[in-house]
Amino acid sequence: MIDLEDRKEGDSIYSTDMLHFVIEHFDSTDLKLIYARQRLFTAMVAESLLQRGIKTSRAGDDLFVQGKKLSISIASTSAVSQKIHFGMNVEHGVYGCLSDQGVPEKDLFPLMEEIASRYVEEIHDIEKDLRKSRPLGVM
Repeated sequence: MIDLEDRKEGDSIYSTDMLHFVIEHFDSTDLKLIYARQRLFTAMVAESLLQRGIKTSRAGDDLFVQGKKLSISIASTSAVSQKIHFGMNVEHGVYGCLSDQGVPEKDLFPLMEEIASRYVEEIHDIEKDLRKSRPLGVM
């Protein structure tokens, strides 16, 4: 997936040690919907980190810790699905990273599982709410 803004600026976003999340939805190819889901996911990551005492700030789909960029994210669509890639630096010499925030390596997998489970539960809850709703004026 390509971030056109980064390509235009000639930016290269790279880290050798990241937590990666790849999310794919097959219910739509709507770009606006996947951008909303991307931001929902980013906000949920911020909540999970805050529960661990890590305060972040969010600008769109990016998270920052102590003014340093912690995450990268991009969303796109194909002919049959929507996809999000979200990554957080575990170690990095320039950008924000989880290790600088006191997250030990042994806690990385539980953190990933928690974030993924919370997102899946949220999507299932939305789907459940959709099934019990009707458009206005429809009986």
